[in-house]
Amino acid sequence: MKTFFRKNVLGWALVAVVSCTALSDASAREGSRRPPRAPNPGEIAVPFTELEVRASGRPRGELRTLLTSPRMYQTFVGSPPPEDLNFQREWVILYAPGTMPTGGYEADISYIGQSTDGRTLTIETRLFEPGPHCFVTQALTNPYVLARFPRPETTRRVVFSHVTEVRDCTSEPMLSRPDDEASRE
Repeated sequence: MKTFFRKNVLGWALVAVVSCTALSDASAREGSRRPPRAPNPGEIAVPFTELEVRASGRPRGELRTLLTSPRMYQTFVGSPPPEDLNFQREWVILYAPGTMPTGGYEADISYIGQSTDGRTLTIETRLFEPGPHCFVTQALTNPYVLARFPRPETTRRVVFSHVTEVRDCTSEPMLSRPDDEASRE
């Protein structure tokens, strides 16, 4: 009887830890999105929209690529492009930093710009890493992001740049019991 009780308590403890970890990962993701940065001198910012799709068949490992056709999209993402995506008018950027050792990592596209002569497209990717005080899922993860933007007509060159930013989770709210709240007031 004691063995069953211990397993049951350990099971519930595991559920509680996983739930708290998932909540902290979600709250860290919600606050991480930032508006696109200001354009570089001599560039015009290009508006873009993140795609909410599941990339199941994409290759593993770090990847920054421009998807310019339905076939490329299918190859890299593992599913057909959304029906409303027309590659004659739009292109897609895929950024995947590769397999990460824990949860709490987030891939982001922070900037797309085009030179004033239209020949160069600049794309800045960003990886948010969890800091030492962040609660994260203890499992391998593969973050990625896809973004669509208007197809440039005269682009001849694409330049990728990258920024890595570490989150500071020390200001995150801590889980507390209701009686702890009453004692603080």
